Amino acid sequence: MLVVKGQIRGSIILSSEQVEARQEALGRNEIFFGRHITPEEIVHEIEKVTVERVQSVAQKIFAQEKESTITLSRVKPKQKEVTLFS
Repeated sequence: MLVVKGQIRGSIILSSEQVEARQEALGRNEIFFGRHITPEEIVHEIEKVTVERVQSVAQKIFAQEKESTITLSRVKPKQKEVTLFS
């Protein structure tokens, strides 16, 4: 987790030095949050992320009852039901 946080932190800090990336971030933040969010604020929020929280969110997103499959093929599928949770 520390490596990933470090990579994201570095990416945010480096992109904040590029004019185009900074302008895009300003516009996006105004649209979504109604205010400017500094790179320091973003880094602070990233530091608060924990493995447990990531796992909790992943369990909600990838819940078996939300699973669905669409198959596009000219050939009949060999299996009638496929699941990620078997």
